[in-house]
Amino acid sequence: MQHPLRLLFVLATVFVFAFCKNTPAADKTAPADTKTAAADTTTFTTPRDTLVGFKGMERSGYTRPSRGAAEYAYQHYKIRTVDLPNEPGQAIVITQLDSNITYSVPNGIKGFFSGVYGNRLFIDIGTGPDVRELLIYDLKAKKALHKAPYVGDPEVLDNGKLWYLRPAKEEEITKMPDCPDRAEWEKNGLSVGYGQICLYNLSANSEIRKSEWRCVQMQ
Repeated sequence: MQHPLRLLFVLATVFVFAFCKNTPAADKTAPADTKTAAADTTTFTTPRDTLVGFKGMERSGYTRPSRGAAEYAYQHYKIRTVDLPNEPGQAIVITQLDSNITYSVPNGIKGFFSGVYGNRLFIDIGTGPDVRELLIYDLKAKKALHKAPYVGDPEVLDNGKLWYLRPAKEEEITKMPDCPDRAEWEKNGLSVGYGQICLYNLSANSEIRKSEWRCVQMQ
């Protein structure tokens, strides 16, 4: 009788071992309030629709192939940006999709990619929140067309003109603009600045400075 009992004992032992091996261990994840936020190492591998840069820019597909780099896919161009390691700004590389020619914005132009409109690439230059510069780069001729200081928010209008405010001193203004938010800005520790309305024709490469001004908040 000992052999059958021994056999039953062995079979029972094997069954218990197999059951324990296949049963998942208890969840040992730390409670949410004890976790620390991990560094953002996400890499996007699928394009997604996005709006980049100044108002009125064309929409593009967007991928982030690695930390500090991004790629924007337009109808005729692919733009790749890489953050500069030791200074503010980006290296900007352009690929013409119809010819597969690739070239870079010259190193002497330091700024941040701010969108594409037709054959014009926009670069935002500066590190402060107030007076900055915008640069318009011709993607066909591979050269800078227009560079100007600005305040507020530039915008490409439906008629293909760039609307922006060129910084103006108070003594230069012939008709002071209304500034309904002035008291609120000053209450919050901000100051008031002024900008002259400018319209830059992107196809004709010409600019009109209007005798109109706007007030803008400044830090």
